[in-house]
Amino acid sequence: MVLEKWIYKHIEESLYNYAKLKESKLDTEKKLAAAIEETLEYFKGSDQEKMMREYYFKAKKQSDKYSKGTFHNKVCYDVLFIDPSSGYVIRREIVLRVALSAATKGVYRFGKK
Repeated sequence: MVLEKWIYKHIEESLYNYAKLKESKLDTEKKLAAAIEETLEYFKGSDQEKMMREYYFKAKKQSDKYSKGTFHNKVCYDVLFIDPSSGYVIRREIVLRVALSAATKGVYRFGKK
């Protein structure tokens, strides 16, 4: 599945702001938070789950110490013990899975316009 750039960026920002998203009262944001929770459950026990918890959910707290790229490298080397290029593949898998789950909830529409 190929995502439009704005959808990819929207999902990544939602992952970075997951803590705030969970507390939202807006219907769309509730659905997106549920999609992220489903994705966490889907990837339970995998490197993808670790990436979600250690990178996306902690990146905002680390922004005063590290840039996103440097923090990505740190998580890849120190937590996942993988090359950063493999980390980008994992991040893409996460975003695609969230997009799929969000689409089933009606957050995004794919296909013909």
